[in-house]
Amino acid sequence: GNPIRIRDIGSFVFAQIENPKSGLTENIERRQKRLLRRQRRRRVRRLADARDLFQEQFHLDFFAVLAGEKQHMSPFDLKKKGLTERLTPEELIIALYHYLKYRGYKSNRKIDGGDESDKKILSGISSIRNQIEARRKNGESLYITQYLVEQMAARPKEEQRIHNTSSDFFLTVSRDMYLEEINALLDRQISYGVVDQQFKNKF
Repeated sequence: GNPIRIRDIGSFVFAQIENPKSGLTENIERRQKRLLRRQRRRRVRRLADARDLFQEQFHLDFFAVLAGEKQHMSPFDLKKKGLTERLTPEELIIALYHYLKYRGYKSNRKIDGGDESDKKILSGISSIRNQIEARRKNGESLYITQYLVEQMAARPKEEQRIHNTSSDFFLTVSRDMYLEEINALLDRQISYGVVDQQFKNKF
């Protein structure tokens, strides 16, 4: 008449099954693989939609443009140029396609106790943003690609790469930095009559 605990409700308790190589449980491994498949599917769809948009707007063979990419400046230099000068349709396609492939880090959430790479990414984003804002306060009209091109040029030739490494998070760019630049670049190209507001909205 005075129960103090449940002794048995017929439950089965299984030990967690871990992959001996990765040290991760099976459900975490499944989740990570599913996430990678989803990200790849979305990326493929996003790039295909962009190619359709370019075809609709410019009536150019996208793959022919891509094949001749080496005849143009690098995507970084084209982005930088597009902020102040008129781009040809081919140049604009190369610049915009590059934005879609390298879109920056979207999440800026604070990661307490996260791994070292998370901390380096957040620190890098914060450092770049602070430097750009400080120079803007001094009257410079500075966007993220202009800053990155400038920083790469200041590095030794063997370190003038466009990707991060595990020890050097150089291109720690947040998504909102690129969105700000894309808006400025497309507004400039609209002013030159290369594209219109409808194209910008679709992109």
